[in-house]
Amino acid sequence: MKYLVFLLKILFVQLVFCQVFRILFLILSSDKFEFTLFLGSLISGFQFDLGISLIVLVLLSLFHWLISFVTTLRYHKLFLGFFFVLTVFQAMIAAGDIILYKYWDCIFSVRAYPYLKNISELFKNVSTFNFVFVVFYFGLITILFFYVSNKMKLFAVFSIKWFQRGLVIICLIPLAFLAIRGGFREIPRNQSDGFFCENRTYNISSINSTWNFFNVLVENQKFLEKNPYKKLSDTMMLIRVNEMQRPGAISDVQLFSFSSQPNIVLITMEGVNAEVFKIHNGQTSHMPFLESLLDSSYYFMRAFSVGSRTEQGLAAMLSGSLATPYNNITDNISTLSDIPSILTAMNKRKYHTQFVFGGNVEFANMRAYLNQIGYDTVLDITSFDTKHGLQSLGLPDEYLVDALIDQYEKLKPPFFLHTLTLSTHEPFDIPGLKTYSSEKKMYLQSVTYLDNQLKKLFSKLATNKKFDNTVFIITSDHGHKMPHDYDIASKERYHIPMIIYSKKLNSVYRGYQDTSLFAQHNFPATLSYLLGWKEKNYLKFSRNHFTSMNRYTMSAFVNGYLFQTDTSSISYDYVWRPYDTANKELVRQHSYPQALLQYLADQIRGVRPIKEK
Repeated sequence: MKYLVFLLKILFVQLVFCQVFRILFLILSSDKFEFTLFLGSLISGFQFDLGISLIVLVLLSLFHWLISFVTTLRYHKLFLGFFFVLTVFQAMIAAGDIILYKYWDCIFSVRAYPYLKNISELFKNVSTFNFVFVVFYFGLITILFFYVSNKMKLFAVFSIKWFQRGLVIICLIPLAFLAIRGGFREIPRNQSDGFFCENRTYNISSINSTWNFFNVLVENQKFLEKNPYKKLSDTMMLIRVNEMQRPGAISDVQLFSFSSQPNIVLITMEGVNAEVFKIHNGQTSHMPFLESLLDSSYYFMRAFSVGSRTEQGLAAMLSGSLATPYNNITDNISTLSDIPSILTAMNKRKYHTQFVFGGNVEFANMRAYLNQIGYDTVLDITSFDTKHGLQSLGLPDEYLVDALIDQYEKLKPPFFLHTLTLSTHEPFDIPGLKTYSSEKKMYLQSVTYLDNQLKKLFSKLATNKKFDNTVFIITSDHGHKMPHDYDIASKERYHIPMIIYSKKLNSVYRGYQDTSLFAQHNFPATLSYLLGWKEKNYLKFSRNHFTSMNRYTMSAFVNGYLFQTDTSSISYDYVWRPYDTANKELVRQHSYPQALLQYLADQIRGVRPIKEK
């Protein structure tokens, strides 16, 4: 009887800690406190907590049983130590969810799964504030654990026969299995069981982080075995895809008046939202220099990214790749040799191609992708002198700009110089700048800092004789939730600047504001057209913007998508944002992005060839 009481105490402590993790998540993640939703989260979360807690109890009982055979010493302290290790493990996963939700608006998911391979790089994304939080968090958990353990007398010593322990374990295992599964119901427990209200943050908080972590690991294997987006028959899927991809009549657009092959400089800014421009927010320009270029540039007013990650944006702009909520084509190194890109056209025309980045291109398979598609030179942080003050992720943009000026002067025409900036990436720890507790202030400060560096870059390059024969394209790899903490499914979240600037831009197009929907993955096909290159060196979904095609953009986020056409904007989250399936028109509209995801997932899994005739 004493042993059962002891196990019940352990179960109680475990359940308490699950709720502590949940409360900390809500304190740091919810915009405002609502008592009824808070209570609902604790109650709804209990169903997830109980399954994990019973699994922990089984592990502890097994450990308790085993150490009783191998030592004649009092083993209760060893048992308590093992319990503490399990608690810390759960605390680590919960802390990861808190930080992920802050930056990605999601907890651990299949999309985050590949990043586990590079934990050290992930830690560099953590700001000083988050580092202090983690230290405080684990200190709090440690103190609370031993305080509660002492109060609950988990050091208690008692005797129990070995077969009695075994009998308890045999009874606990099926109970734990049923609790994890959700009982005898037909469909096992899933994330949707956390959907108890309309507030996404409170819904997500109800999901036990440890349960979700292992659920994701299992679901990742399922993804490789079957198409997780299959909602249509293959026939209907192809009908919808072909409708969207139907070619339109080509417009006669002559942006440039070059007499020879121009140099191309592609400046890909890290996470700069177009809403920082006054032309969009109607109030203040946080990048006054860059916005001043619009008067002499061709500007795409409604450009949208394919996703929210750097590797997604790069693959879109270079290969015309769309993104999915989970894996992408570039995630699988074995498929990289099949991925075409606009660099093929450049290499044919004897362009020297160079990629320059102040961070580490090993992250997210970027180096493998960039090398495979044919860059002659890839420079990253390992190529630079690191004596300068570093950010946690690499070289501040002021030193990147110095390197770009140097490379621009050295390169012989024609060349394609592609750079990816860094300082507008979390944690915005630019040396010498102010530190604010407000993420919005930190973001806007970093955006203005980048603008100043671009001003320096252009002022230096303008004195070079190659400047007049260069096309500058300034854009962003993806949007950002700042400056106004945009919802993950809002179009503002994926709005990016897209500027084409050149001294050889024909006068009729200087200061032109293109209000047609521009999809990031159409960039390579569009650039090929503007430069007079006829061959197709990009993936199926990249099309020339200057045609009468059916326009759409699809921006993927974890568990869902935002799909826009000239006349509509719809979003769907596979877990949190169900739509009215009784509305036939709405179902028809969603069939288009669903067909795209189904097609893309087949490509990623190798069911459908990447290269098509």
